[in-house]
Amino acid sequence: MSPLRNLVQGMAAHAMALRVVALSNPGLQEIYDRLCDVLDDLNFELEEEYEGSVEPDWDRFSALDSESTHVSGRA
Repeated sequence: MSPLRNLVQGMAAHAMALRVVALSNPGLQEIYDRLCDVLDDLNFELEEEYEGSVEPDWDRFSALDSESTHVSGRA
């Protein structure tokens, strides 16, 4: 796995950890949304160069929060 993909996967893991905390602290929801937006923006900007290889594996984190519908494909 490339270092960039590792970074994005790590950021996705932090996003999901933040999502779990945001469930009990609604004030953190905006921060969670912004972090997910950054991940989506990174993937969009780098998608062609890395042929989608930096996209977070949101399915990997879906078991943590099956109720979130923030963006299609996100856990």
